[in-house]
Amino acid sequence: MEKLNSYQISLWPFEGYEFISDLIEYEGPLLIHYRSADKHALFYWVDNDKVNNRWLCFHVTLIELYDYLNQNYSLRELIVNKIREPFYTIDIDADFNYSNPQMLLGYFIPDEYLPDVESFYTDDVSTYYETLFNELDKDAKYY
Repeated sequence: MEKLNSYQISLWPFEGYEFISDLIEYEGPLLIHYRSADKHALFYWVDNDKVNNRWLCFHVTLIELYDYLNQNYSLRELIVNKIREPFYTIDIDADFNYSNPQMLLGYFIPDEYLPDVESFYTDDVSTYYETLFNELDKDAKYY
């Protein structure tokens, strides 16, 4: 797997987040949405070796999630727009054991880990998200 310019961390910042949905799948999940109360996170599959799959994990606001699912931003744009924010990686094996938690700033994400320029969400927005987005006040900022 790619060597990262990152920091080992001992506390996983997404502890207690619950699975919401697989947003992109191809022979398994590629982009997963998790939630904890009013916090949202995306896990994006970026790398693997014989034992682990590596996921790039990051927080998103409800507005960012809305913009991505409604094709206002590609996944790449969503990540690049957060370039000064912390991202996290985690290696997960076939038995769902987590290992090697790391934190890196967005500008240290390897190019190989960034999605394609045309990485727009292409599925229909589900009823769950339509209901979730009804909470949005376009003039407010949701974190």
